[in-house]
Formats: sequence, structure tokens, C-alpha cells
Amino acid sequence: MSKRVYAPVNPDMLEWARNSVSYDLVGAAKRIGIKNPNRLREFEKGTKLPTTKQLVKMSKVYDCPFAAFFFSKPPNELKYELKSLADWRSIPGTGHKSFSPELTIELRLALRRRDILLDLAEGTGEAFANFMIAKPLSKDKNSAEKVAQYVREQLQVTVQEQKRFGTEYNALRVWRNSVERIDVIVSQTGLKYSLSTDEMRGVAISYERLPIILINGKDAPYARIFTLMHELGHIVLREGGVSNSYRNLTSNSSEVFCNEFAGELLVPRSALLDEELVNANQSPFWEDDALEALSRIYRVSKEVILLRLLSLRRTNQAHYQSKARKWKREWEEKQALVEKKRGGARPPYEKFARGHGARFVSSVLEAYGQEKIHAGQLSEYLGAKLHYVPDIYRDLARVTA
Repeated sequence: MSKRVYAPVNPDMLEWARNSVSYDLVGAAKRIGIKNPNRLREFEKGTKLPTTKQLVKMSKVYDCPFAAFFFSKPPNELKYELKSLADWRSIPGTGHKSFSPELTIELRLALRRRDILLDLAEGTGEAFANFMIAKPLSKDKNSAEKVAQYVREQLQVTVQEQKRFGTEYNALRVWRNSVERIDVIVSQTGLKYSLSTDEMRGVAISYERLPIILINGKDAPYARIFTLMHELGHIVLREGGVSNSYRNLTSNSSEVFCNEFAGELLVPRSALLDEELVNANQSPFWEDDALEALSRIYRVSKEVILLRLLSLRRTNQAHYQSKARKWKREWEEKQALVEKKRGGARPPYEKFARGHGARFVSSVLEAYGQEKIHAGQLSEYLGAKLHYVPDIYRDLARVTA
């Protein structure tokens, strides 16, 4: 029997690491594999020492460097204070800032990608421009529409091109690539944790250089497209925050602005009002067939189409909310069947470009190609074993084509 090796850690660092990812004692102990949470408390009080094996597990669960447990004070690894993020979510029975450990870690990973990109740029010479979209003077509907029209020009995607997108996944790919071209980091959850859309659909983290958008990889492709543009609206406003629902038409000026911005960008008012299907219906009530047809034209969800019609006063809020609830139930039932019938996970290499973001993966591979980073760093940054690298190159080419 091998002898246990105990680690003379700083107990204060154990408590800091747990709190930094929002774990309580019971939840942390369960994830680490410690049967009695009181034992974890003894580690944090310094009355007992953890084994090296337990410390390795803590490092993984807390998303914390192993060496940090021996520091005299917490490392200053996060330059963006997560507590400063606005909380635009609406979760019944919970208060603000109720970020789960999984969401907290996903936010930290998103921030870490930005730090890595900035560090790599110093060695490769890659340039990142300041975010170029001017902050609007007001958050009214007129401003949202004007800014959306300007941003679409910067994204270089015309309505005619949009109508030729084909599949919903291709639409998501094109929109993501276009946003990354204006030096916004776009990544999605799912590489480390799968998050419920009830907790988070999107996150915006505002910086003048390399702002961040994080979207929920578990969401439907059309929903991710709207989330992407909604969060881009928050970046335009120079705001950071977490969202989980765009169905609640609240009086919050930022959320109203971002909904209007995303709606106008994806389905321009002038184009929609010119559609024969829209002109043919003078009633505030819309059949699913008509909404589905418009959805296929613009490659957005039926809900986005109806939200635009609501904004244009071609329907009413009661009809919109009724349809939205119906579609939500249908989506949940469909997802339950998909989960039940799912036959095997997607190959790991197909997740990296979509999860980290094509811009991030491309920059890391470029730095490796220029020998600015070694193989170990490449593996660490991508969270991938080296034998996956050729497959990641091929997947990146598909994502950015």
C-alpha cells in the first residue's frame, strides 16, 4: 500500500479558491470526492492537511493552478471583476449574482482566452483594434435601429447574402465569423460544462479592445444567432452582463435597446415590410406557416420574426407571449427526445473552434506555427491532446470557410 502524501498548503487559499467559483462546502466536497464536508472545512481551517491527490482534484474542480494553494495571498489572475457584471436574468426564486460554479468557471475561461490572445499578440505581431462602434447617445428605439444598420454594414453581410445562407448552422457560422472580424471574441459554453439556458443564454464583457461575447452552446442555432447580436448590443453600449431570457419585454432600457438592435440587424424593418407575406396579412394574429416561411427567408427563428412584427406594431404583446410560450414548450419536448435518442458524442476536435471561438483557435495555431509557443502550451491553451491538432486545423478550416 502506497503511503499518503500530505500537502502543507495555505488553508486560506483553499477557502479562497472554493469561494472564487461559488461552491459551498457541500457542493465542493461532493465534486472533489470528500464524503464528509466537515473534512473540507478542517482543511480550510488548517486543522487537517489534504493529501496531494485531493489537492490535485481541488485544482481541477476549482479551476485553479495547483501552485496557488501554496501562495501567501490569492493570485491576481482575473483582471475583470465578475461581480461588476450586470445580471439581466430572470430566474424565479433566485437573487442577483446567483452564478453557479459551472457558469463562474465558464466566465473565467472566457476571460482567460482574452488574456492569452493579448499575450500571443505581443509575440506574433497580431493587431487588435479598439472596438470601433461608437456608443449611442440614447437607448431609444430609433438609436437602436440606426446603430444596427451601421453595424450590419461593418459586418459586411447584406440581406441578399443572408437569404442565401442555407442551413441554420451555416447562418450561425457566418454571423459568428463576421462579428469576430470586428475584433470581438465569440466563444460558447460546452467545452468544460453544459449549462442550462434557464441560467444563461449569453454574456457580454465589455473592453475597449477585444470585448467578449459568450453564448450557450446548448441553445438552438437560431437562438444563438439572436443571443450573439443581443450581446453585441450590450458591447455597443459598453456594458457587461449575463442574460437568460429575451422573452420578457421589460422596461429595462438596456434590454429593450439590445432586443431592438438585434432584431433590426437580423431582420431589417424595410426588408420585412416589403415581404409579400407581411403585406398579405393585416391581422395582428399570425399563423405558424407564415412565420415559418419568413423564418426560412431570413434564417432566424419564428420568435424573432414575431418579435420584429411586435416592434413594428403588426401584432400585439398577448399574441407574441402566447406563441413564445408555445414554442418554448415545443423546444423543450424536442430537446428531451434528442437527449434520449442521442447516439454518441461529437468528436472532441469538432468542439474546439466552436467552443473557444475561431479567432482564438486560429491565433493559437498561428503562434504555434511561428514557434512562439511550444507544444505543451498549445495543448494547454486549447485543452486538447496533441494528436488532435491536425483534426483541429481541418475543423477550423470548415468553421471559417
